[in-house]
Amino acid sequence: MKKIFSLFLLALLALSLTACGSKDGDLDYIKDKGTLILGLDDSFPPMGFRDDADNIVGFDIDLAKAVADELGVELVLQPIEWTAKEQELATKNIDCIWNGFSVTEERLAQLTLSIPYMENTIAMVVVKDSGIKNKADMAGKRMAVQGGSSAEEALNSDANKDFRESLGEVNGSFKDYVTALMDLETGNSDAVLMDSVV
Repeated sequence: MKKIFSLFLLALLALSLTACGSKDGDLDYIKDKGTLILGLDDSFPPMGFRDDADNIVGFDIDLAKAVADELGVELVLQPIEWTAKEQELATKNIDCIWNGFSVTEERLAQLTLSIPYMENTIAMVVVKDSGIKNKADMAGKRMAVQGGSSAEEALNSDANKDFRESLGEVNGSFKDYVTALMDLETGNSDAVLMDSVV
């Protein structure tokens, strides 16, 4: 069983690393330098976040550690501005992105992505007594969303054009979901569009 898991991890790493830079030799590049620099959003629980001791932990972090251990390299966790994730990859400031990186047609054309290892949906979060029960109830209201997130991509998609245009305001300048949720809590937004895994 351990061997099968190890092979899965190596395959996942090989695929995800080529998603992050040049098309060939990424695995050799990582092994030769002895480190795997993982770009992540460190405020994205349960995938990657800071615990009470300020350590970066989470599901994706555990998976990345297992892959780094299997390769015999050091894992370096590098929090990044989520809106700059593709630029961080292109400039080789990081070797890969391992949390909340959704598969899109544009990314498939530009990168080689790992096989998806979890399904996620986008959810609209509102305060309990808001009276907002569905998308139609958001007409003329204020929507908060993390900049560069899957939720922002979904909101800006052609499929959601009518919904987006029905909103009174969309604020996509939030650097993370925590800040967007605080905006909701203070009443500055009527809803937050975000990953359901959070």
